[in-house]
Formats: sequence, C-alpha cells, structure tokens
Amino acid sequence: MDHSQYLGIFLDEARDILQLLNEKLLFLETHREDRKTLDEIFRAAHTLKGMAATMGFAGLTELTHQMENVLDALRQGEVTLDTPLTDTLFGCVDSIGMIIEAIADSQAEPDVGSLVERLQLALAKPEPEPSPGSAGAPQAPGAAPISGAPDAAPKLDQYEKAVVAEAHSHGFRTVWVIVDLAEGCLLKGVRAYMVINALETLGELIKASPPVPDLEEERFDQSFAVLLVTRSDDPAILDRIDGISEVAHVLLVEIPTEEGLAPEVEPIAPEAPRSEAGAISGEADLDLLDLAASAPGSAGVPTAPSALPVERVVPAARGEAARTEVKSTSRPEGKASAADAAGSAARPDSKGSSSVGRVAPTVRVATERLDSLVNLVGELVIDRTRLQQVAGQYQIEEISDVIRHVGSVIADIHAVVMKLRMMPVERVFSRFPRMVRDLGRELGKEVQLLIEGQETELDRLMIDEIADPLLHLLRNSVDHGLETPDERELMGKPRLGTVNLRARHEGNHVIIEVQDDGKGMDPERIKRKAVEKGLLSGDEAVRLSDKQALDLIFTPGFSTRDEATDISGRGVGMDAVKSKTVALGGALDLSSTSGKGSQISIILPLTLAIIQCMLTEVGREIYAIPISFIEDAHDFEDLTVQTVQEKQIALLRGHS
Repeated sequence: MDHSQYLGIFLDEARDILQLLNEKLLFLETHREDRKTLDEIFRAAHTLKGMAATMGFAGLTELTHQMENVLDALRQGEVTLDTPLTDTLFGCVDSIGMIIEAIADSQAEPDVGSLVERLQLALAKPEPEPSPGSAGAPQAPGAAPISGAPDAAPKLDQYEKAVVAEAHSHGFRTVWVIVDLAEGCLLKGVRAYMVINALETLGELIKASPPVPDLEEERFDQSFAVLLVTRSDDPAILDRIDGISEVAHVLLVEIPTEEGLAPEVEPIAPEAPRSEAGAISGEADLDLLDLAASAPGSAGVPTAPSALPVERVVPAARGEAARTEVKSTSRPEGKASAADAAGSAARPDSKGSSSVGRVAPTVRVATERLDSLVNLVGELVIDRTRLQQVAGQYQIEEISDVIRHVGSVIADIHAVVMKLRMMPVERVFSRFPRMVRDLGRELGKEVQLLIEGQETELDRLMIDEIADPLLHLLRNSVDHGLETPDERELMGKPRLGTVNLRARHEGNHVIIEVQDDGKGMDPERIKRKAVEKGLLSGDEAVRLSDKQALDLIFTPGFSTRDEATDISGRGVGMDAVKSKTVALGGALDLSSTSGKGSQISIILPLTLAIIQCMLTEVGREIYAIPISFIEDAHDFEDLTVQTVQEKQIALLRGHS
C-alpha cells in the first residue's frame, strides 16, 4: 500500500518524538529513579514504533521495538540503568535521527543491527532456577480470541481485573471504546493509531482488541476496541475522537463500578445517570501499574509484561435490541488530512481543571503560503502609508476616516501575521544539551548547560540561521573556556563547569547570551598570538585596548590554540559567528574576566520581514531610517541654532 501521501506527517511527528527522546534521556541520566520520565520515554518509543510499522520502515520498527523491550525491563526493575546502557540508548536516538533523515532524503535506512544486538545483550541474563511446584503453576491467560454470543465481553486476566477494581475504588471509570471504521478505509492502522493517540490524552489504555501489533499491521476487519480508564464523561470521550476521519460509529460500554471484576459488561444508556465515581476530577492522573501493585490481594497477580495481554473483543451487542449507540457519525471516505494528525496528537494538561478542556485546533500550513501572506501584508502596509499621505494632501474628512479605519485593520493584520512568523528559540536551544553532554565527555570535562528564556520568540527565518553560530559559541565555551575538573578544583572552583544559554527580549531586539564560568580570556595572550600569526605588528598590538584585543578572536584565521583538533583551533568558528550575525542584521558583544569566565551576546532584530522606518527628506531625496536605530527625534524649530564658520549648527543637549 502506498503511504507516501502521509510521509510529511510521519516525518514531522517523528522529529518531535526524537527531540522528546533526547530531552528525556538527558534528564533520566541524572535522575535515574524518575519513573515518570522513564514512562514518557517508553511511550514515545512505542508511539514511534507504531508509526514506523504503519509506514513500513522495517529498520526503524525493529530498533524502536528493541528499545521498547529494554525500557520496559527498566520499568520492571529487571535491568539497571548504568552508564553503558545509557550510552546505548543515546546511540539508538542518534540512529533514529539518521534513519529519519535518510527517509526524508528517499534513501535506504541505515543498518541498525549492531545497536539491536547491544540492546538484546542488555536484556540477556541467566534463566532462573524453577521453584518447587512451579511446573504446575497456572499460566497467565493468553491472547486467544473468544467466540460466542455477540454481546459477550472480553475476559480480563487477574492483573487487569485488579487494575479495574482499583481504578473504580479511586473514582475512575473503565469504558470500552468500540470503533467502527468506514467501509473502504484505506489506512486502518493509521486510523487506529490516531484513535488510540487521542484517547491517551484522557486516561490510560489497559487493553486493546485486536492486540496493538495487529492494529499496527492492519490485521483486523473494520472494528476494534480499547479499554480506557478515565475520569472523563461520555461526551468528552466522543469529542476527542470526533475530529478523526473515516470513523463511522463509536460505541461506549462501561464496566459497572459494582461489577469491577465481573466477566461481563453492559452497555450504558445515554440517559442513565452516572455515580460520583464517574465525575471529572482535577486529581493527579492514575498510574495503573502502581494501582495494580497496591491492589488488595495483588501479591498473586502476575507481573505485567511490556504490552498487556489482550483478547480479541467481539464488540458488545451488535443487534439493535441489545445495543445502545452512544454516537454515530458518518464521514465521506477520503484521505487523511494533516489536521487530523495534528488534532489527534494534542496532549492537553487537564490537571487542576474541573472539566475536560478543549484543545485549540491546529492546522499545518506550508511555509511558502505563510511567506506569501507576509509579502502581501507588506504591500498593504506600504499602501496604507501612501493612502495616509494622499489623505493629508486633500484633507477630505470622509476619506480620512475610512483610511484611518483601514489603517487600523491593516495594523491588526500585520500584528497577527508577524506573530505567525515568530517561533520560540526552544526549537534551536533543545539541540544543544545533548551536544554539550557528549562534548564534555569527549574532552574529559564535567559540564552542565543551563538554559533560560527558551520561550523567547524570534523570526522563523532567524531561528534556523542562528543555530550554527550558537553551536560554535557553545563548543568554544566547553573546549576553550572550561577547565578540566582537576584544574577547577585547584583554583577553588566546583569540578562541575557551567555554561549558560539565555535569551530575552529587549526593545525591538532579541539578545542571546552564551556565558561560561571558565578561565576567561587573557587580552595580552590574544595580542601575542595575533602578532605571531602576522595579523598585527608589535606596535599595533601595544596600542590596542583590552576590548579591542578581545575582538581579535573574530578575525578570520585567528586561534589561540597551537594545534588544530577536530573540535576547534582552525580559526574559522568565531569568524563564522560574526559573519552570520552581521548578515542577519545583528551585532556581537564580548566581555571576559580572566579566571572567572566569558560572555558573548548576540543582538538580533525581532524579524527580517518588515522593518518599521521613519522617512526623512534631505534636499530632494527621501531616506528610510529603521526605527530600531533611532534613539529620539526632535523638531528642528525647537532646537537652538548657531552659525559656526558660516554654517548653521543645531545644539542638542548642549552639544553640536
């Protein structure tokens, strides 16, 4: 089946998951007992595996499947997260990134055999000796399909029954969500994934029918079902699924509270009142594994495997007499839209809320269309200025009123369009923690990267352009700036070096700072190196101030290192930083204190799209001066004018 039409959606989602994996693994490395983070990594790997399987990318599917096995073993306490295993997981993330880019470039997936072997080796352990009497111990129920009357409900094993009972005791509902897809649905696996993804925003899914692998491989007819533990009511559940194409019918069947361990379930009539147990609450989300562990009598409950054993669900009560249809929707058969995927992937945070909040709908739009819109708005802004000039010439009140209104509307449109161009710098900043971590280990340095102001917004075009300059600055801070742990200890500093990456708004500019607490820069040493490399004469070097000496590091070919390495020392990094910053209409500011560290600030305009200017006429020429460059403006008639050497000079603040 041709999935190429969904490739763009897949790549966007896969890159988001890749970023999440990087961030969460970095956090888990220093917080190894954090169960919540481990669960997030597990779910991310599982989601990516399902997406890759649906799209037919075998290498990515196999790698994420093995990652999932290792992560589940970590969750169960069967293996320990040590440094070698952490490095293996980071290697998996790197390989996932390479696979994603290979897919984007229509190339073959890189081989992941060695990584898969390392993951399997991490799970390898001696078989435990069978305990006396274990041969006759009952096994956990299998996943065989059941048959019988159409209103029969799937059986739950002991573990699942304990989860359901404990969920009810905490005021949660357990609801079968039975979904019928439209006849002729082309990508059933994608639709099932989108439904499951949407339902996971409302609670925990503890059972699926058919099993998740069958859903991923589209080994089912037109119907599937999942068992949801949630506090949400029926309308909220239905609303979450409503935006997914090719869903023909949805049936909700609740397991009654008083029958939490019963083998059957009964359909809920829409008018039937729910008990307080079903009320929506702002309490923390339920951790099903913890509940099962704490459930009464759970000592005999078998440990949950990585994917809960599931039985094939025969959707309850298909006959009209026995079935209560909570919702029926009809959709024309068609192709999946990007909006479907974006809407179903939303993850609202409902904690602390007394109701299920509605997520603002999002739509993916090609950047070319946004750029075209920005250009058109730019033309409108120019025409608005021209209209205002014409209105001023003819002094027609009615026209002036209309022009003022049109100008106000254009200003509002301009403001909205400019916001569309803005993106948080987090998109770039999120790339660097992993890089700093790896570089520090390569150089034998202990380093932490502290990030502030990642929510600061910058023009989308600048976001991508500023990545390389920041990469050079951070690498220089770790390589040149920070001392080794032993050197820092001798200097009375903590062994752990710190690099700060900060962003903030200041007027019409965004300032990005890279600061380290290393050894700083020695102006005299910089002067000597410049003379050695023939960049300055001895006399010129003597006349330089310390500030001017520091600025020499931006000179092409300059480096304080005697020998170049694969990291730095070739004298091109800082020159590239300056060239790119100037090309973006920005400026650099450098300060350093020997023995205490250095700071480099990149000062950038908010946007490159539209620059507000003040028009001024000199002779017969009209000049546009960017507002950001103007400190203040004065009427010439208000200034004191003097004649000096037969020329008129205006005095401002007592100076000519």
